[in-house]
Amino acid sequence: MDVYPGRWIIVLGYLVTAICAALVIFWLVTPAFADPYLCTPIWGNGQYGDPSRSWIPPGTSCTFHARASGMQIDIVNRPTAWRLIPLLAAVTGFPLTRHLRRLLRRAAVAPRADA
Repeated sequence: MDVYPGRWIIVLGYLVTAICAALVIFWLVTPAFADPYLCTPIWGNGQYGDPSRSWIPPGTSCTFHARASGMQIDIVNRPTAWRLIPLLAAVTGFPLTRHLRRLLRRAAVAPRADA
């Protein structure tokens, strides 16, 4: 096992990437097992929404069908944009951490100029 300065940063980078990837997978898999009670009513009429998968941002979108003034209205409740942060961390975390690992290992192996 290589020991070099900053190794804990690399371990932390891989750990955060794995946690973010697991969270994104959980958000994407949830609608597949969603029951109709996942989309709770937003009005007092007791009508539940239809759950569906949202890829960007990842999560469950709820579509509510309503009739107002003789017109059919569809209201879509999407996941928040804050879910893009774990998505970006999951996608870019592994390559960035691997690149940082190469830089730190190269700096630890490089000969000193004053020796």
